Amino acid sequence: MNKIKGALKWIKLFILIFRGRSKDTYGVRHIENIFNKFHYEYLVNKEELSLAEQTLKKITEKIEVVNLGELIRIGPKYDAGYLCLDLYKTPNLLSGGAGKNIDFEKFFASRGSRVDIYDPTVKVLNNEMKNINHYQTGLEGTESGKFMKSRNLESAYKILSPNNDKNLGNYLKLDIEGSEWDLLEQSLEQIDIFDQMFIEFHNLYMLSNAKYRNTYEKVNDYLFSHFYVVAINSNNWDQFINFGKSFTPITYEITFVNKRHHYLLQTLSQSNYRKLISSNNQNRPAIFNKPFFKN
Repeated sequence: MNKIKGALKWIKLFILIFRGRSKDTYGVRHIENIFNKFHYEYLVNKEELSLAEQTLKKITEKIEVVNLGELIRIGPKYDAGYLCLDLYKTPNLLSGGAGKNIDFEKFFASRGSRVDIYDPTVKVLNNEMKNINHYQTGLEGTESGKFMKSRNLESAYKILSPNNDKNLGNYLKLDIEGSEWDLLEQSLEQIDIFDQMFIEFHNLYMLSNAKYRNTYEKVNDYLFSHFYVVAINSNNWDQFINFGKSFTPITYEITFVNKRHHYLLQTLSQSNYRKLISSNNQNRPAIFNKPFFKN
């Protein structure tokens, strides 16, 4: 009888899911993400949770938001907008995962920048600017099989700046739904090419997975050694997760500036970035923070 009741509960759950399903919700990827969050939070052993807690605490202590000057917000007021230090008038911009809104990319293109956008999920961008190039190619560190075509950071940069003209400045924007970790890990030596980076990091619930955790630590160690953090905020479409005493947003956005621009470092540590943070989800309050540890 209990097995029958259990089966009926599962049937009712699937009915609820598929009743609520539309063109934009509850696709295979959504259901897979929901299961993965459950798996890495509840179906792992205590040792892995403890290691996730320790790793997150270690990385958290390295995060310091510094003041390199006045920041500006570029792109939409809500989702797909980023905070930027205006270092160069016409920097080259390599953008991974533009989606349907390319206001951020158009800002630089309108000033004369060359902009290369890699997004295989969009067939045609709403764009009339000649200096924006759209490639229906995924950006990733190693071939995952998710895309018909993919390119790593080094080869994408060679196309963006074949003459390697560093006087123009080079920016990187990444919103590639979790592929950023592998891309950056496989391209650590190439990251230093960029003067400024705008990255949305995903899938922090996977810190209880050893492979993800090692990549997370390796990438962050390099980033904090070679770049300043000038802004960080949670993407409040997503949730927070805790591993013991360590808490983190599952998705967060961060703006990095290469430490070769150390001459811009202000004596005051307080940046103006909090005034510019706008909620990704306008129905929820903005959250500017870094992951934290409760003693």
